[in-house]
Amino acid sequence: NAGKALLFARGEKVRGKEDLDSTEQDWVRALAINGEMINDPYVKQKLYKMIEKKINDAKKGTIQIDGNYCIICGDLYALCQTMYGLEPTGLLGYGEFYSQYWMDKGREEVLFFRSPMTSHNNIVKAKITYDDKAKYWFRYLKTITVFNNKDLSTESLNGCDFDSDALVETDNPTLMKRYEKMLPIICEQSSSEKVKVTEGKLAKSNSDGFGNDVGAITNKVTAMFDVLASFEKGSPEYNEVENRILCGQAYQQESIDKIKGIKAKTMPKEWFDYKATKLNIDYETGEILDDEETVKHKEFLQRTMVNKKPYFFIYNYPQLYKEYRSHIKGVQDECLLTFRKSFEELQSQETFTEEELNFLDRVKKYSPVFKNPCVMNKICWYIEDTFKDVKLKVRDDSEFDTKLLKTRWKPKQKPAKEIYDNIEQLYKEYKQQIIDFNSDKKRHADKEDNTIRLQMFEEQIRTKAIEICPDEEALCNIVIDLCYDKKKDKKFAWIVSREQILTNLFNKSGNCYNYPIEDENGDIEWKGKKYSIQPIKEDM
Repeated sequence: NAGKALLFARGEKVRGKEDLDSTEQDWVRALAINGEMINDPYVKQKLYKMIEKKINDAKKGTIQIDGNYCIICGDLYALCQTMYGLEPTGLLGYGEFYSQYWMDKGREEVLFFRSPMTSHNNIVKAKITYDDKAKYWFRYLKTITVFNNKDLSTESLNGCDFDSDALVETDNPTLMKRYEKMLPIICEQSSSEKVKVTEGKLAKSNSDGFGNDVGAITNKVTAMFDVLASFEKGSPEYNEVENRILCGQAYQQESIDKIKGIKAKTMPKEWFDYKATKLNIDYETGEILDDEETVKHKEFLQRTMVNKKPYFFIYNYPQLYKEYRSHIKGVQDECLLTFRKSFEELQSQETFTEEELNFLDRVKKYSPVFKNPCVMNKICWYIEDTFKDVKLKVRDDSEFDTKLLKTRWKPKQKPAKEIYDNIEQLYKEYKQQIIDFNSDKKRHADKEDNTIRLQMFEEQIRTKAIEICPDEEALCNIVIDLCYDKKKDKKFAWIVSREQILTNLFNKSGNCYNYPIEDENGDIEWKGKKYSIQPIKEDM
C-alpha cells in the first residue's frame, strides 16, 4: 500500500512538497507522486532496507516513543530573587516543572531521562505545573523545561546543570507504569584548582576532554545488567554487581569532568579484566599458589566481572556480530558431530549427560557475548523470533511497467549505439568503483566523511553520463532500459537521471503530489488512526 509506505517512511506530518524536498530519499518523492511506484523494484528495495533497519534498531533497543527532547534551565524567578537579596522561593514547588510542550498536551506527569544514565535512580517523574503566575513569568519559554529549586532532580539526572544540558521527556504509558521512585545518586567530586586562563591552558583542557572513556564506562555498566540477571536477587554476587552499577555513575561523571582539569579515577580492573582476577598457578606442577581465601575472592570476582558485551550489542557492532556468528557456526558443527543433534535441540533437553553439560559450559565460556536474560536481551530475542521468517528481498522478476519512468515525448533523435555502449561501459565502471568504495569505507570510521565521499562519487558518475549523452530525456530512457530490462543495479539509473525520472512521473500523474491525510473514513490504517490519499496540485 503506497499510502502506508509513505506514512512509514515520512510519518504523519508530510503536508506539502517542501516536506519531501527536505529529504534525499528520491524514492519517497516518487511514491508521493505516483502510488504505482510501490511496485518499482528500486522503491521496494529501499523500503525493505528501511524496514530491516527498523527491525535491527529494535533488536538493539532503539525503539521510538512519543516524547520531547529539550534544553533545561533553572527557576529564573528564584535566580532573580537571589540577585536582589530576597529569599529564593521561586515559582515552582517540590517536584514541579514548567513545560509549555506538555501543558499544550494537557499532561500532568511525565518522565525525564538524561544521557548518559546507568540506573533507574537516574529517572525523574515530573509534575507539570499549570500555575498562572508561572505561566505569566515563563510565557516566552516555549521550548525549554524549567526546573524547580527545591528538590534533587538535577542530581538524579546524573548531575545535570543548566549550561545547555538536554533531556528526553516522555509520557509513554509503559514507562510510566514501570517507574519506581528511588533515591538520587550523589557523587562526591573533586574541584580543580583555580588558574589564570591562557590560550595554552584552554588548549590543554580541550585536549584532556577528547577521547574520554565515558562510552566505554557506560558499555561496561550496561553489561553489568546482563551479568546481574544471572544471579538470584539478594545473593552476594547480585548485591556486588548492583553496587557496581550505582558506582558507574561516579566514573561517568569524573570521565566527563576531565576537561575541567580533574584527574578522573578509573574503574577497578578486576571488574572487567580477566587478567586481574587470574589465579596464580605453577604451570610446571599445576599447583595453585594463592591461599584458599584469595582463591575464593578471585573466583567471586570472575563470576561478577564484565569482560564481554551483552548479546544485543551484536547489532551495535558489526565486528562483534561476525565474531558471534562465527562462534555459533563452530558450536553448531561440533554439536552435530559430537551429539548428532542441533545445538537448539541440545539446549531444549530436560536432562543432560556430563559430557553435554561440559560442552554447554565451554560454549558459554568462549562465547564473545553474555547471554543472560536481562531485559534488553529478552527484547532482542523477542524481536528476532517475531521476524525470523521475514524475507526482505525483491525478486528480480518483479512486475513493473518501466514506461512509467520514461519520457512521454520522443527524444530529439534516437541515441546512437555508440552512446548506449558508452553508458553501459560507465555502468561497469560504476559497479567496480562501488566495490572499491565499500572496501575503502571500512578504513574510514567517520560516517559524515563517507557520506560526503559517496555524494561526490555519485555526482561524478552523473556528470560523466551527461557528457556522453547531453539529451537528458534520451539519457533517462537509456539508463532505464539498461538497469531495469537487464536486471542490473537500478540505483545507477536513479543517480544518473533522478530528476528526469521524477519529472516524467509528475507529468504522467496529473501534476499532483498525493499525501495520506488523517480521515476517520479513510481506508488506510496507521498507528491506530485512519488516513486517505488526497491529491494536491503543486509545482514540480
